[in-house]
Amino acid sequence: MGFKRHNPEAHTLRCGKQIKLVVGEVGTDRRVLNQQLIAIVSDARRWFTDLRTGRCTTIAQIASREGLQVSEVSRPRSRRNG
Repeated sequence: MGFKRHNPEAHTLRCGKQIKLVVGEVGTDRRVLNQQLIAIVSDARRWFTDLRTGRCTTIAQIASREGLQVSEVSRPRSRRNG
């Protein structure tokens, strides 16, 4: 059994003083945005601003306003295994 040779197209991309090696095709048509993640981050930023500015003083207030459970607003980080 022999190995197949694969020669992907590659080019360099300059970003300031950095030079990145880009292998394969890069195009916006191949990107898939994670809309759920975008919504979660957007909510978190808004809720943080509400707490920081005093618009809301507790997570329970945010949950009540949003019609959510407190656990949905304040999700604990998952524990690492090991």
